[in-house]
Amino acid sequence: MAEARKPLKDLRDYLQRLEEYGFLMTIDKEVHWNLEAAAIATMNMRLGGPTLHFTNVKGFPGHSLVTCLYSAHNQRRPWEKTAIIMGLDPTCSMEEIRNEIKARMAHPIKPVVVSSGPCKEVIHIGKECNIFNFPVPYIHDGDGGRMVGTCHAVVTKDYDTDWVNWGQYRVMAHSKTKMGGSFQVGQHMANMYYLKYERNNAPMPFAIIMGDDPSCQFSACTDVGVGISEVDVVGGLRRAPVELVKCETNDLLVPANAEIVIEGEVRPYERWDEGPFGEYDGYMNAPRLPRPVYRIHAITHRKNPIFPFIVEGIPNSDGMTIFSVANSSSYELAGQRNGFPITRIILPQECQYIWVSVASEIPYPGYPFDLSQFFYGLGVGVWFEKFVTYDPWADISNSEEVFEEWALKMHPRRDYHVTPEIVPLSQVASYKSTEEKRKGYGADSFMDATTALMDDPPLKVSIESAYSEETQAWVLNNWKEFGFEEDAEMPEEKSLKYLRNFIKAKRGEK
Repeated sequence: MAEARKPLKDLRDYLQRLEEYGFLMTIDKEVHWNLEAAAIATMNMRLGGPTLHFTNVKGFPGHSLVTCLYSAHNQRRPWEKTAIIMGLDPTCSMEEIRNEIKARMAHPIKPVVVSSGPCKEVIHIGKECNIFNFPVPYIHDGDGGRMVGTCHAVVTKDYDTDWVNWGQYRVMAHSKTKMGGSFQVGQHMANMYYLKYERNNAPMPFAIIMGDDPSCQFSACTDVGVGISEVDVVGGLRRAPVELVKCETNDLLVPANAEIVIEGEVRPYERWDEGPFGEYDGYMNAPRLPRPVYRIHAITHRKNPIFPFIVEGIPNSDGMTIFSVANSSSYELAGQRNGFPITRIILPQECQYIWVSVASEIPYPGYPFDLSQFFYGLGVGVWFEKFVTYDPWADISNSEEVFEEWALKMHPRRDYHVTPEIVPLSQVASYKSTEEKRKGYGADSFMDATTALMDDPPLKVSIESAYSEETQAWVLNNWKEFGFEEDAEMPEEKSLKYLRNFIKAKRGEK
C-alpha cells in the first residue's frame, strides 16, 4: 500500500480531494432546501453516485449544501471515501483500510488549543442567533421538522470528570434558538445528561460542530468506549492533532476549521415534542415524543458556510456507510484486545445497524453466546439486536456467502436464540411497539452459523476445491479457445486455504 497523503485540513480540503478522484459533482442549478436537495441525494445514492455540492440554494446566496460525503461511489467497495479521508488510495482493499483504521485508532493523539480559527469568521451571540439563517434542510416528507443535525458531532463534557464526548445524535429545529433531538439512554451523551446533569439539576453545555475534517464525523459515529475522548481518536486517524478553539459562551473546545459551530445548553427536565424522522432503519421513526431541548446561545461560522446533511433511510446512506466501515473496525479491535480470536467483523450496510456478523475461531462450546454478550455489553450494542457468529474461514464481507452460511449451517432448533425481554434496545427500529420504545428495553438475539465444534467441516464445492490444480490450470489456459469472451477468474481463496488447514489440523495431518 502506498504511503498516506498528508492529513485533510477541513471539509473544503476533503471536497477538493474528492474532486481529484472524480467523486464530486457541483450542482449550480437552483435547488430548494425543502425536500428538493434531499430527493436528489436519495436518487443519487440509489445509483451509487458522487458527493453532491449544491451551490445555488434558493433564498440563501453565499450558502451551500453538501451531502453524500461518505456514501459509496461503488457499492461493492463502500470504503473508498473512507480511504480518501485517511489519505489512502481509494483502490486499496477492504483488508488494507480496516487494518489501517485499527492501527490508527490504537494510537490516539491529543488535540492542541489555538487562539482562533476560520470557524470564528462570523459570530452571533444571544438574540442575534437564528438557526434559520442557514438553509436547514427538510429531508423527508413527514419529518417532524427541519433537521439541523444529521451530519455533525455534538460535543459535551462529563459532569464530574474530564471526559469529552463527540457523538452524532439527530437534532431537529424547533425555533430560531431552540432545537430537539434524540437522547437514547445507553448512548454517551444521553447518559451524561440523564444520569449526571439532570440528577444534579444542572444545565448541560453543548456545542454542535458541522463541516470539519471528516475524521471528526468518522469518530463521532464510532463506539470508542466510555471515558475515551473521540477528539483523541480523530488525532490518531488523521495522524496529527486536531486544532481546537474555545467556544464563545461556554468552556467547550471545538475544531478551529469547522464550517459552523452552535453553542448552548440543555436544561434539566425541559422537554419539547420531537420527531418523527425518517431514520437509518429505512422507516419513519414515530411517534412524536417529548425530548430534551437544545437552547442556542451562540452561532459562529465561516464566511460562505457549507452546510452538510445526510439523507438517512437507505442502505447506501452516508450514515450507514460510515457507521459500517468505522464500527466494523472498532468492534474488531475491541474484541481482539479482549482476547476473542476474531478474524473479521462486518456490520452489513444492507441491515441498517441492526445486524452484526462475526467470523471467529470457536475455542470452546458455548463460545458464540459469550461473544455475543460481550458485544451487546458495549455502549453502542443497544443499536443492534441480531448477532451472528460464523466460521473463521467464512468471507462475511460477501453478502452472498453470508446468506449461504446462514441458511445452510444453522439448525432451526439449536442455533437460533432469543434473550428474555430485559435488555436495552434502540428506540428507532420500526418493528418495536410504542410501549417498547417508551420503556426502552426488549429482547436481543444471537445466532450460531458455525460448524459444530466436534464435527469435521464439510468442504465447500467450488472450482478451487473440487478440481486438481492441473485441471484448474488447463481450464484457465484454454478459456479463450473455448469461445468465452470474458476472462476467467481464479482468485487466491484465503478462506479456502484456511478451511483446508483447519481440517488437516483436526485430523492430525501436516
